[in-house]
Amino acid sequence: MQRRLLLLNNAGKEGTKNYAPSVFDATERYRNYFKSPLGGYWDDGEIIEMPTDLKPDCQSVWLSATVDYLNTLTTYSMIVFTGHGGAVIKGYNKEECIELLGGNLFPISSLCASHSKIKRTVIIDACRCFTWLNESVQLDKDRMSVKELTKDLNAIDCRDYYNELISDLPEHYELIQSTQLGEVARASQTGSVFCDALFTIIYGQASTWNMAALCNNNHVTCKSTEELVHGADGIMSPIGQHPQFSTNCLTTERFPFYAVRRQSKLI
Repeated sequence: MQRRLLLLNNAGKEGTKNYAPSVFDATERYRNYFKSPLGGYWDDGEIIEMPTDLKPDCQSVWLSATVDYLNTLTTYSMIVFTGHGGAVIKGYNKEECIELLGGNLFPISSLCASHSKIKRTVIIDACRCFTWLNESVQLDKDRMSVKELTKDLNAIDCRDYYNELISDLPEHYELIQSTQLGEVARASQTGSVFCDALFTIIYGQASTWNMAALCNNNHVTCKSTEELVHGADGIMSPIGQHPQFSTNCLTTERFPFYAVRRQSKLI
């Protein structure tokens, strides 16, 4: 399978009031999860990031070209953006965008490429109106969780199972947004409210899920992004932030976010 993970972020300009260094922590949390056996065991050669030295206009060109590459030359792709975003009002229409580091806006609809026959998951961990985030630290705790939860897993087995699930699904996109239209995406001391809720569910339940895999005939277990978004909503709803999931898939089939294959017995 030809797959790629595109990690994008915009923490804002250092020294300004909207500078959000927690964005980098959130990006690392996503990266570490997807590189683990729990999240598909993506290797460094499958991960794409925007060069940091691009001028503002070049950033938009680079991202457009990269999305075109994902649309035409990959079997499955994920795009994860963390940082600043918002909804641009144009007459009676609203176009939701991410904000690139140089200040240029890039439509989320272009990331989803709904006109193309693709398999893609898009995560927009950003405000849906312009705001700023705060600082955070969480990486060491996440690394310890991943280390403990994956110590009995064969990473290649998990990667193969993750790929098999995607191969069997129809072409479609899935869009995850960390808050509702017109609302802010709140920060936390550990990254963002959405990021915290998502990984609280995964790292809190993974031991149970992994054990359950040993109890079924195929020794596998998986959770879709939609399931996890609904779970995150339950955690986030008391503060009035509601993550949202949408797709152009006409069936109930969904891409995996968490996928584990176990050996029949531990060695």
